[in-house]
Amino acid sequence: MKYPLYVNRISSTQLRAHFPDFPRVDLIGSSRAEIELNAQWLIEQAYDGSDQPISAPTSDTELRALRADGSDGLWVFVEIDLARVSSTAVEVRFNILDTLLDRVDAAATEHHMTRAAFFSRAAMHELEENRASRIAQTPSSPAKSFISILGANDDRRSSQP
Repeated sequence: MKYPLYVNRISSTQLRAHFPDFPRVDLIGSSRAEIELNAQWLIEQAYDGSDQPISAPTSDTELRALRADGSDGLWVFVEIDLARVSSTAVEVRFNILDTLLDRVDAAATEHHMTRAAFFSRAAMHELEENRASRIAQTPSSPAKSFISILGANDDRRSSQP
């Protein structure tokens, strides 16, 4: 599949590039050819065997809406062989307040990613936070948890006249 890649010059000898559909992949190279050559390998390294979703390529319409960063960059399309990457994505449809969607779009544009990539990252972040929170709150044993709850209740009763 051909994925859009935004390439811009960061110095007289170096280019920087990013894929709106692969937010974990940033490329730096001395030429566009070098960046395009390394793109497949970096995507494989970042996504193969991971639970990171890979979206379908951003459409031309979405690209027009993505105002990269105001620099004189160039959109190019790079062939990426997803058969070599085991992560897959599914289409999801849901309703959202238009004001919230405007904020999401602004944040996604600021981070040079698509709406789908932004929602994917937000969902992954939330799940990781919930997991970390559950691990931190997990008592060492159910008995200790029950005893500490009873102890807290007993303490409250004993402090009342």
